[in-house]
Amino acid sequence: MVNEEAIRRKRDLLATEMQRYFCDVCPDLASRWKEAMLELPPPVLQELAGQLQELEAITTQTNQEVRAALATAGKSAEQLSRALASMEKLTEIAEAMARRLDHLLTQNQVFSLEARRDFSRDHATRRGLIRNAIIVPH
Repeated sequence: MVNEEAIRRKRDLLATEMQRYFCDVCPDLASRWKEAMLELPPPVLQELAGQLQELEAITTQTNQEVRAALATAGKSAEQLSRALASMEKLTEIAEAMARRLDHLLTQNQVFSLEARRDFSRDHATRRGLIRNAIIVPH
């Protein structure tokens, strides 16, 4: 009986982790990727492509572990433990990627603001020089 209870708890944990991943983490990560694709420069996106490949590999591994657990009808504690560990690792990597995207997007916004400020300052300086050149005869 204790073994059945442990298996039930692991099934519940796996279901909870899968729900969290697919309902919370995935949509959040997809939203950040959409913003990143529109705002980040291509060299940064190329760097991120490697991380996306890592996420894809972990996703494939997790899919295999969950399928193996389901193949036993969720009655193998060992298979459930591996599937749960894989889901947790997948969630951890996806959340780390979301944090990285947040950081890059924030950096990009700061850089964009600084560039606009510098442009405005340079433009105002040029305008002032031109105005002074026109007003002050040589």
